[in-house]
Amino acid sequence: MLCTLVLAVNLYCLCSTDVTMLAQVLKQKRLYENQRGQLMNQQFNVDQTSFALQSMQDSVQTVQAMKAAGKELKAAFKQPELNINSIENLQDDLADMMVSCATYLYISAAP
Repeated sequence: MLCTLVLAVNLYCLCSTDVTMLAQVLKQKRLYENQRGQLMNQQFNVDQTSFALQSMQDSVQTVQAMKAAGKELKAAFKQPELNINSIENLQDDLADMMVSCATYLYISAAP
């Protein structure tokens, strides 16, 4: 917008059709356009750096969450209720009780 305003003011002064002034205005326009391009490139670099930093922070949080979950799982597996042998014994006992129950039902249903 500043480039357009300066260009408009300078074009207003061109009523005298001075060729050197026209060349100066065009030179200023190219200068402003180059500066705008440089600023856009700098902004792009800042945005990319910000994105990379945010990604790294997210990665750190993810790793911390995974470590915490790992500790909790290890603690949970050490509980006596999750002993594989006791679970197998419990399943065997339940299966035996189901067989006994089926046997009682069969016997009680006989004439």
